Amino acid sequence: MVGFGDLAWLFASYKKYMWFLYRVNTVQASVMSLNYVYLLLQI
Repeated sequence: MVGFGDLAWLFASYKKYMWFLYRVNTVQASVMSLNYVYLLLQI
């Protein structure tokens, strides 16, 4: 039987994981746009 504590822990780790993915995607997106601007400036 899965306890309420286990469910809460699963939910918390899932939220942390989603937050981590969101942060990584945000950083990746800003790096991509910076690279794009850099390439435009090179031309």
